Amino acid sequence: MAKKFLSLNYLLLVVFIAVIGMIGFRLVAEPDDRDSYKKQQQAARHAAFIDYARKGYTNALEMFLETGVAQYAPAMDAALLAAAEENRTETLKLLLDHGANPKSRGPEGFSVLMHAALRANLETVTLLLDKGAKPLHQDSVGRTPLMCAVASGNSEMVQRFLDLKADVNRTDKNGLTSLMWAAMAGRLEIAEQLLKAGAKVDTTDKNGYTALWLAVSRGHRELTSLLLKHEANPALINREGYPLFIDAIPTGDDQLIDQLIKNNAPVNARDPRGQTPLIEASLRGNDNIVKLLLDAGADINLKNQEGQTALLAATVAGKRSTVELLLTKKPDLNAPDKFGRTALIESALARDHSLVQLLLDAGADVQAMDHEGLTPLKAGALRGDFEIVSTILKHGGQMVPKKDHGISTLNSAAFGGNMRIVRLFLNRGAEVNAKDQRGLTPLMAAAFGNRPDMVRLFLKRGAKINAKSNNGWTALMSAAFEGNQEIVEMLIDAGADATAETREGWNAIRSAEMGKHLEIKKALQGLVR
Repeated sequence: MAKKFLSLNYLLLVVFIAVIGMIGFRLVAEPDDRDSYKKQQQAARHAAFIDYARKGYTNALEMFLETGVAQYAPAMDAALLAAAEENRTETLKLLLDHGANPKSRGPEGFSVLMHAALRANLETVTLLLDKGAKPLHQDSVGRTPLMCAVASGNSEMVQRFLDLKADVNRTDKNGLTSLMWAAMAGRLEIAEQLLKAGAKVDTTDKNGYTALWLAVSRGHRELTSLLLKHEANPALINREGYPLFIDAIPTGDDQLIDQLIKNNAPVNARDPRGQTPLIEASLRGNDNIVKLLLDAGADINLKNQEGQTALLAATVAGKRSTVELLLTKKPDLNAPDKFGRTALIESALARDHSLVQLLLDAGADVQAMDHEGLTPLKAGALRGDFEIVSTILKHGGQMVPKKDHGISTLNSAAFGGNMRIVRLFLNRGAEVNAKDQRGLTPLMAAAFGNRPDMVRLFLKRGAKINAKSNNGWTALMSAAFEGNQEIVEMLIDAGADATAETREGWNAIRSAEMGKHLEIKKALQGLVR
């Protein structure tokens, strides 16, 4: 109580000082200055008046009202809007009693009644309506008081507007209806009210979404059930060609998905990317939904635009349990994506030991090859995974596959950097001087990888020191570019030609320079001289 008393005294003091200041200024100022000052003071008073309305300072507002501010309609209307926005019922009553306009509107035509409805203040809404506020208007973007009431979640208020004959199917500029607002917010009781009042279930907004779509995408299961009972369309496709049913998968709600399936949602629907509900669910590893879709007849071998099947999607995502579930339905194990990669190649690249074993046990083709010549064996070697390489070899992986192209098997091991794999391949007969499609040798790969131990091994096994790639690149150039002094010296000692050039005239000195390895550059220049 004491705080309120002090606050009121403070406000009285502020008003008193302002009035005394105005009187003193009038006594000394020139006429033009007095007019300008008067306008400034009036603007300041109006701003303070609106701010007090926003904060609910009714005592201070009563003092202002006694000074005649009620005669200035813009200030009264702005104060009324501010009070409604902050849910100040007593302040709003005071302003209305002093002549504030109950039909006042703010930016975008958002009315004081809309503010009250949005704040779920039935008392204020009733007061405004009794004072003459119009319940059926729209703001500049098409919103209505009914939509605001729906958004607030106050079913009693919604019914009040419905009783006043608010148009339940009116849309805003985005094409949203009151039912769509209820669907987005998950207002089950209000949705029932709107449907009872004649709301249309399949009205689409400007993007082609319906109330059902908005409810589904937000995981509102009970609301979805309600809309389906009112024959909402689960097979809807929006204006961009995306099906509602695929948009439901990310919710992860298997009960919601089951509802849609039982209401004839298309289980093989496809979006513009070629994605299907089954691929989407497999990618996310949602096994319950995957099972529902498979039981409902989803085509397990359909591909998206990337060429991925459900099996490939689950493999890439590392979803072992989903892969196991899909395997029970006998999918095409070796279906390649648009790059020619199979599930087994992808699992080897991912170093996923359990998936590699699972796919091999299911009969995946161990000799599969993608468009770049990558096989499961090469993939495991490239990742430096000895266990995967050993497993694939045990299942019949070939060192030199038929129609081999791209990177060679030994080069894969050299780039992978695992000495155990390199030795294993050499012991199994890998050719130390074999070139891949670009003419690169294992020695060049080891030099690129900064592996002096591997370079030493290849040299002992008879690697040709000055072998050139298709464009003339040598192992010495690789080492110079990477800046590995030990490998450079090892290659020079073994007879590497420091003057060799590529087709573009690039030599080892230039390689060291481009790699910004000046000490190596100087050493090589000394050899050339």
